Amino acid sequence: MTRLAIPPDIRFGVGGFPLAFTERPEAKDRGAVFAWLRSVGLDAIELQMTYGPRMTAEQGRRYRALAIADDIKLSIHGSYYIVLASPDPAKVLRSVDTLLRTYEQADILGAREIVLHPGSLYGAPEADVSRRFAENLERFMAQLGKTDISLMIETAGK
Repeated sequence: MTRLAIPPDIRFGVGGFPLAFTERPEAKDRGAVFAWLRSVGLDAIELQMTYGPRMTAEQGRRYRALAIADDIKLSIHGSYYIVLASPDPAKVLRSVDTLLRTYEQADILGAREIVLHPGSLYGAPEADVSRRFAENLERFMAQLGKTDISLMIETAGK
């Protein structure tokens, strides 16, 4: 069998905690996922913050140390409640707050990528929604300031 030569900057991992891990006894300590990933030949995980950044700073620092020890690259999938494409100004303000807290969490974890969905079309033309998303994102980035954490925009796959 021929082995594939994989460049060192390419990582293979999972999004969230896979069932193959969570069904194991050691999964009671979610921090054990990093050693488990390494044991099955993976070296990355996207931490799912579906309901927002709820991890304590202490837990974030612990995960960072464990990830470094096992050479696991961390990224974050931001909350589905972040909807910068929303026509509702109050929802956009809440989204900005949640995204700022997600950046703080990413910094604590040592994650350098945050994945985010822009939001739905809300029955509006795609061009209008794209413009609204871009404008809200531009305002957010100005508020955030300089950062080395990348924001990766992901579609819903439809």
